[in-house]
Amino acid sequence: MKKDSRNIIKQQIADKNMSHIYLLFGEEDFLKDEYAARIKKAVYGGDFPEFNSIVLPENAGIAETDSAFETCPMMSDTKFILIKDSGIFSAPKLPDEIREFWKKRLADVPEYTYAVFVERNADKRGTLYKTVSKNHTAAEFPRMNSGELTAWTERKMLTNKRMIKKEDALYICALCSNNLMLINSECDKLISYTSETVSRGDIDRVVSKSPEIRIFDITDGIIEGDPKKVLQTLDDLNTQNTSALQILYILSGTFDKMLQCRLMLEDAYSVGETAAALSLPEFIAKKYISGAKRFDTDFLESMIIRTAETDLSIKQGRMSDRAALDRYVIEGLRSFKK
Repeated sequence: MKKDSRNIIKQQIADKNMSHIYLLFGEEDFLKDEYAARIKKAVYGGDFPEFNSIVLPENAGIAETDSAFETCPMMSDTKFILIKDSGIFSAPKLPDEIREFWKKRLADVPEYTYAVFVERNADKRGTLYKTVSKNHTAAEFPRMNSGELTAWTERKMLTNKRMIKKEDALYICALCSNNLMLINSECDKLISYTSETVSRGDIDRVVSKSPEIRIFDITDGIIEGDPKKVLQTLDDLNTQNTSALQILYILSGTFDKMLQCRLMLEDAYSVGETAAALSLPEFIAKKYISGAKRFDTDFLESMIIRTAETDLSIKQGRMSDRAALDRYVIEGLRSFKK
């Protein structure tokens, strides 16, 4: 889909010229949900939501779906249907009955019905995708890159009458690991905390670091030989509902990037070149480079190999998730030589 698909929806809302079917797909979940809410607000007045605002489950059958589309709204001119993760636009081969149902349904929508599909993937070669793209509106929401997220953060702050430097907006995005949902949440906290200007100090005081950033507290603890710092960080991440397996794989990815940095250092890469190669902001790349300078190649390779061993011990039920993770980092503490 064209990159300006979001602008097309904005223009439709402004012109009050809405499509009856919307397909919102791609990796940027926050924006898909945001645009689904905008479309709902534009087409549905909010009357009798129990009858006129319908969320169809993933496993909704043909009869239930057809009824949702066809049943007249209750004391309202319109009704709104939200369909999430149906899979009908990405399935390699739908059962004939389901495919035929949707071909007819998408081609014949009652004038009072407005439906939004929110999907992870869509096959643009598929018949159903082509039907929506031709007769209604299909919009792709790919994951935003660092520059787009920084611009989005600046706009959000400006909309809420907050001034922020571009480098500080980039800093927020990096602390949130370029996760738009987290960025939005942390921006809301900053807007509540500040009055006119958002400073770097405000960000450091208010913004919660993502697990991918907190993981550096663990690697720093290993370098410093500080088991208390390492285990306290694990406890903090656990409190934030970060699973042991997730922490394990973030750690493994961190050690892998540090190993890549060691190779780049040997080839005399600059900080800027390393950051570009890893697709990271420079201040984050510096953290990996710092670890690469302290951890030798043997240590980094051993920690990456131990990830698979630890994962296997968990999956075979020989150890609990947390016990296996604790052993993994403790072995790292013991094997690291300053």
